[in-house]
Amino acid sequence: MKKTTIISLILLVLISILIVPKELQNDTFYLIKVGESIVNNGLDFIDHFSIHNLNYLYPHLLFSLITYFSYNILSYKGLYILTIIFTIILSFTLFFVNCKNSKNKIISLAISILTIVFLSGFITLRSQIFSYTIFILEYYFLNKLLETNNRKYYIYLMLLPILLVNTHVAVYPFYIIMYFPIIGEYIYNKIFKKINFNIKPIIISLLLAILSGLVSPLFIDSYTYLFYTLVNNTTTYIAEHQPTVLISSPKMIILCILCIFLFTNKLFKLEIKEKFLILGLIIMAFSSTRHQSLLIIFSMIITNKYIGNYLYEKEYKQNLELEKKFMTSKGIIFSILIVLLVGTPMFIRNINMKYVNETLYPIDTVNYIKKNLNYKDIRIFNNINIGSYLILNDIKVFIDSRTDLYTKIYNKKENIFLDYINTIQHKIYYEDIFEKYDINYILLSNDSSLLNYLKHNNNYNIEYIDNYFTLYKRNINLIKE
Repeated sequence: MKKTTIISLILLVLISILIVPKELQNDTFYLIKVGESIVNNGLDFIDHFSIHNLNYLYPHLLFSLITYFSYNILSYKGLYILTIIFTIILSFTLFFVNCKNSKNKIISLAISILTIVFLSGFITLRSQIFSYTIFILEYYFLNKLLETNNRKYYIYLMLLPILLVNTHVAVYPFYIIMYFPIIGEYIYNKIFKKINFNIKPIIISLLLAILSGLVSPLFIDSYTYLFYTLVNNTTTYIAEHQPTVLISSPKMIILCILCIFLFTNKLFKLEIKEKFLILGLIIMAFSSTRHQSLLIIFSMIITNKYIGNYLYEKEYKQNLELEKKFMTSKGIIFSILIVLLVGTPMFIRNINMKYVNETLYPIDTVNYIKKNLNYKDIRIFNNINIGSYLILNDIKVFIDSRTDLYTKIYNKKENIFLDYINTIQHKIYYEDIFEKYDINYILLSNDSSLLNYLKHNNNYNIEYIDNYFTLYKRNINLIKE
């Protein structure tokens, strides 16, 4: 029923609006300035935002431009609206794929809403919100190619990685990995003499997807970007890259129970490729908390497929009756109330947030710097998490959340990231680093232990302090004397 679809989409819009956080994440700030730099300078492959004169690749090229234009039109409000739009696109894509995989539209809607709610902790204006949609479409198109051998899916599956490599290049290899469960099922069937299928379309599509990685300003770097990220030492210190500790992650416990249910329930017979996909995502989710999002998405899609089809086949008439009840006035009101019940607590929390959290970002300190200092020429040593906000305000940084940029494997000059970590963790004398990089100001959060050393050093004076951050001036002339 078309009316059912319309009401479903309205509910998905509603839940998307309710769960999107108003508060911006630090990566968003540098994305704005990268987009602005591309508009003003073209693709010059130069980093204009740090004090180090580094070369810069564009791992989020298109996403940076979209973010910049949204900010340029409506400032922070434009970014909030953009996040809602991307979340709506993601929810619509989930619902579309779930409906195509299942004969029960109401179950598809319920699981789509549940998936979006589970993903709420990962919803923010970063390129991942766009790549989720790409991976869901890839999953669907791959299975349709396998079923139909329709050549139009070659085109879709070739265009998606081009889009991905120009918006979120770090996850491009995962696009290739998504082919492996199908190839694994083919190999499994060959070994155990099960029913075979034509693997040729999948291999052709895989080769086209690999070639598509070249359609980017990064060219060969599209293939090596993630590898270099994994082999350098930055992920060790970033919270979202830390392994998942099951006992402290209720969401992961629920997902593990769901996966056990899928694997052990005799009513469902998962395909080998689905088992490979889920097992691979479980391993990824335990190795890094950020990968829980992919496990949420695909375990839910597979759950919807089997529950929806099982209920449809078992109680066909009851399923039709359920859809009719859903479309009554009472059914629609009840559905809206359920969505409001689930989403309103998150909306109240989100709407009361400020776009920029003053406890996390040095808003007042930045205002002081811009009013009282020659801010475009200072050489500042700063906490990594506030670097992007400084960039947004045209203050060049020592480091920011583009951690890969500050490793030697990328910039070919210095391991700035390691120098930063060693300084913050007191593994190296801070004065040696400040001297090496000719630092004249230090901006740190008030909980930084490095401040305890600076306040007892007569060569450092407090330039500005508030409840959350302290700006020190390094008296270079006194040090040299």
